[in-house]
Amino acid sequence: MSAAGLQRTVSKGSPTRLEKGVDMKLEEETEAESIDYRWLLRGTQTALIRGTKDFAPDGSERQNSALVESRNALYQVLQEERRASKRTLSEATWHPNSKTAEVTLHRGTHFQVIGTTVDTTLRLLPEEALFMLERNALTLRYLGGIVSVQHGYNLLLDDAGMSMDVYQVYAYLKRLGYIVLRSRPKRTVSQSHSPAMAVVQYATSFITRWMQWLFGGWLSPTWPLVKLSTCRFAGDIYRQLQVVPRVSISSVSRPPSTNTPPYMVFDVYKPRTGFRKSNPGPPNFRVVAQRASDGLPDYNLLRDFFDHTEEGVQLKVGIVDGGNVSFLSLYEPKPSPF
Repeated sequence: MSAAGLQRTVSKGSPTRLEKGVDMKLEEETEAESIDYRWLLRGTQTALIRGTKDFAPDGSERQNSALVESRNALYQVLQEERRASKRTLSEATWHPNSKTAEVTLHRGTHFQVIGTTVDTTLRLLPEEALFMLERNALTLRYLGGIVSVQHGYNLLLDDAGMSMDVYQVYAYLKRLGYIVLRSRPKRTVSQSHSPAMAVVQYATSFITRWMQWLFGGWLSPTWPLVKLSTCRFAGDIYRQLQVVPRVSISSVSRPPSTNTPPYMVFDVYKPRTGFRKSNPGPPNFRVVAQRASDGLPDYNLLRDFFDHTEEGVQLKVGIVDGGNVSFLSLYEPKPSPF
């Protein structure tokens, strides 16, 4: 059989392993490019209608032309000049020492839920300034020049405080319409309690309560077991009824970790009328932002998070893996009444 006959026989038969591999690779490559970006161009009212599996590779000239036009439309949209109305464009100056942006001209309604007033000066935190910069609602100046969005990512974000992963969690919640503030009081959660201090605190608390219980009987023949004036929830009553405080040996005998990554905690509120930044009230839920490679906080950190979270506030962990943001809900075990 000649070479031409062999070539015709192979082409007419079932596809070879090499041809299957090439087809699978082409299909995987075109899956990421299957979005038709031509509808982003100005003048296009509706998205282009296409049939099922319109972007499955068939090698036709029509399909190649559609892919090229879609890709060019995406590049054209990305190259468009960013425009904003001066009536809604605010101005601020970045101060690297305080890591805040001082607002010199505020316009629009953004500052109803963004910014903090310090000594009659409105200041923006790094995540707030960058979010407004992305929304094209702020002109940020630094060293006499105007900061672009690309420069803003490099200038406002750092691994020590507001990292890229933490900002992704903040921006994700803001785009969903939530009101996001840094957790109050502003502090960095850390394992600052040594095992010796924890034992001393537990012992001091136990001795104080025992002395009050012992000598209280000499002053009054009867006394209530629970002070209802200091109880707001059922957990407060159970804690007063607990004569001997429960101590977890694992929580006080383990030395604190020295390589604990910093955690940024956000208070998240659902949008509502009459919201006040000075007195926002308890949040709807509290979010601890971290990257997926750091792993979950250990027991001591989780205990610290729960101790500084109000009753009824849901605690969540915002985990960033690449460009994806996922949320994990954490629940504190309820104290047993027995």
